[in-house]
Amino acid sequence: MIRRRVLLAFAGVIAGSLSTRLARAADSAQRVVRLGIVSPDSHSTAGRLIVFFERLRERGWVEGQNLMIERRWAEGHFDQLPGLMAEVIG
Repeated sequence: MIRRRVLLAFAGVIAGSLSTRLARAADSAQRVVRLGIVSPDSHSTAGRLIVFFERLRERGWVEGQNLMIERRWAEGHFDQLPGLMAEVIG
């Protein structure tokens, strides 16, 4: 339970910080910002990111409107992380 609270608090802080940076990077309604998420976990564990995405929406960042999110999952294969990161960056 404590771990979940810490994860939720962390997601809120990261989303707040990221949204500030995104606001600096984007022109108000004309530019779409691209966000990459690369995780060593599987897609089934993506539920942990729900709070992160909620905080982004609260700050006006909506996927498909002004935010594009590239997601990659290594499914526990840590050796694939560098390739997935290169894929998202490319």
